[in-house]
Amino acid sequence: MVPSPAIRGIRRLFFASFFLALPLYGDLSGARAQGAPQAAGETDVFTIDDVAVDATAQTAAAARETALARGQAEAFNRLLARLTVRSDAARLPRPSVAEIGDLVRGIELDGEKTSAVRYIASLRVRFRADGVRNLLRRSGIPFAETRSKPMLILPLVDGESGPILWEQDTDWRAAWAAAPRGEGLVPLVVPVGDLDDLRAITADQALAGDTRRLSAIAARYGAGDVVVAVATPQYSGEMVTTLQVSVNRFSALGQDETLLESYGAEPGKSAWSKAVAGVAATLEDTWKRASLIRYDSQRSLTASVALAGIDELVELRRRLANVAILRNAELVYLARNEAQFRLDYFGDERQLTSAFAQNDLLLEQAANGWRFNPRSLAGAPVGRLGTLPGATAPGAPASLPATELPDGTPAPDMPPGPSDMPEEPIIVQ
Repeated sequence: MVPSPAIRGIRRLFFASFFLALPLYGDLSGARAQGAPQAAGETDVFTIDDVAVDATAQTAAAARETALARGQAEAFNRLLARLTVRSDAARLPRPSVAEIGDLVRGIELDGEKTSAVRYIASLRVRFRADGVRNLLRRSGIPFAETRSKPMLILPLVDGESGPILWEQDTDWRAAWAAAPRGEGLVPLVVPVGDLDDLRAITADQALAGDTRRLSAIAARYGAGDVVVAVATPQYSGEMVTTLQVSVNRFSALGQDETLLESYGAEPGKSAWSKAVAGVAATLEDTWKRASLIRYDSQRSLTASVALAGIDELVELRRRLANVAILRNAELVYLARNEAQFRLDYFGDERQLTSAFAQNDLLLEQAANGWRFNPRSLAGAPVGRLGTLPGATAPGAPASLPATELPDGTPAPDMPPGPSDMPEEPIIVQ
């Protein structure tokens, strides 16, 4: 039997009242600690993957116990490196094996191999978020736990004949492609360099900071920020001795910055690979410093949001639960097409806006107060480098004029669609 419109209206009213009373009120940190729902492919910040363990002892059981203890300790150290800045490395807490064990929420094992005296496996270690937070706070160590949207790296070489981006394979691009995948808070992605990338942006346009072109290449890879990394090599004969690297970061939130660093070769490591590691570490540290959770500064604001139905309210709760600096989200008003929240958060409005953006929530101050938009496309950048009008993500906007190929001939027009998506972008971190 199909319910009448009146019955359906009563059900909607009851469901809305239920949401007002329970789910969206209170401390969100508990929801995160208990494993709030996550988007497909999203990884919990307090989970460390691929911890290889190999131990030998008098018995297989003893070897396993030793391996798991070592694995948990290694995972804990990797977690602290993920959450804290490099300058605090010497001050990080050093808990005992038993204390680390108390911070572990669960372990998943893969590829177990045992003999009479040896144990080999790969671990995924999940830590208790509240326990780690409390340990760092007691130790006086500031930390961040907001994961950035991917940053797209455009590796340019400033050579004698001009800047090179796609025109030929370079040692700079190869070094980025060969870099080990990191596990920090800032995923770095290197484009594949196919025909669609050539059409999206040229070296000169990247150097000029062409917002429209940067937006196109960012949308293609689902990136929030674009980093134009320009390397100028200095030679001794045919060997590169030093690299001057200019790092120009174009932020989706309009917070652009330029850094200049110099990297030299060292035994067993080329200047190219050393520069990649240095740039990646600098970007990671810069993000963490801007995202440090300031527990000594708690603020509140009220923001409105347009909603199309209860389903969007459920999805909104999932996203809010993933905003690390958000302490409380109290639903104070709910109408048919709009809701209003009181948001209690740590830090300042800039940090809150940035943290919202990483969860596809565009928070902005309008004429009639704060508002946020939960319907931004998943994976699409928001803000100044946002999706262009009329564009669909993923895929570069079709309205962009064709770019010339390296030989000077125009690139052929290609319709947007699934074929425009890069098959294997290079994930650096």
